[in-house]
Amino acid sequence: MNGYNYMNMAWGLLDEVLNAFEQDVQSAPLLREWRPRINAWESDQTLVLEAELPGVEPGQVEVSIEGDVLTLQGKPDKADKTDKCPQFARQLRLPFAVEVDAVKASFANGILTLNLPKAAAAKRRLIAVGAV
Repeated sequence: MNGYNYMNMAWGLLDEVLNAFEQDVQSAPLLREWRPRINAWESDQTLVLEAELPGVEPGQVEVSIEGDVLTLQGKPDKADKTDKCPQFARQLRLPFAVEVDAVKASFANGILTLNLPKAAAAKRRLIAVGAV
């Protein structure tokens, strides 16, 4: 009988520890962030990226390019207290330079589509070599 009570106490303590851990994990801000899926394909002229952003509004998305890094991030409006739009961030290293001023972005049905035109490649230049 006495051993049974000790086992119940042990299981009770274990239950308390696991419940406390679960509450900490669920309230951790990092776990409320997510990384959107991105599909990419390339043609001779452009790179096209599609990001799946279900439940996100266009005004909650920010796209920026700095050097060869594209950053896609967003968070819900401060007035919106629901968690329908979790905070997210995703960075991608671009495989080539793009014409930043010609980038086009559209958003429909939870899909963000980016068309990134390739920058004109540096042209090859021949250099004359003269005898001394």
